[in-house]
Amino acid sequence: MTEFEFVVPLPEEEYRSFVAGLTHCNFMQKDMWAKVKTGWTGVLCGLSREGEIVAAAHLLIRRLPTGQKLIYSPRGFLLDYSDKDILDRFTSEVRGYAKSIGAYMVRIDPEIVLSRKYKGEAEDDVGYNALELLKNSGWKHMGFATDFHSYTQPRFNAEYPLVRDGQP
Repeated sequence: MTEFEFVVPLPEEEYRSFVAGLTHCNFMQKDMWAKVKTGWTGVLCGLSREGEIVAAAHLLIRRLPTGQKLIYSPRGFLLDYSDKDILDRFTSEVRGYAKSIGAYMVRIDPEIVLSRKYKGEAEDDVGYNALELLKNSGWKHMGFATDFHSYTQPRFNAEYPLVRDGQP
């Protein structure tokens, strides 16, 4: 059986090192993002396997007027969504942490590509598989609204690659 260790707070150096090794990380998962968000505090957490970080997240925490807390991981978690063991364990650990600090909900909006309109590409099976694994891990999918007001962050994103095939 694989031995995992959940680390919270994860030291900034370890988090930054993990993020630096990713092919894509949204700026909202950078550890400095909490410093620009009014009314939110942030904590870094990670999951290690055999001493190596395999999942991480920047958890933003907001205390509501009711005294309850909300945890939001913008464009997170940072992990391999095709690895069910890592996803299930990280989900479980984050939920446990949320309960321990009195949070009533954890919200994520991971960057999972479901379709592409670049070079004639269409649906992305990897993305749909990740979505199914998230649902199987207990996450509730909020649907596919087409307006910009139904979600915490816009669902539709446009990117312009500045580097193609390794060339600027």
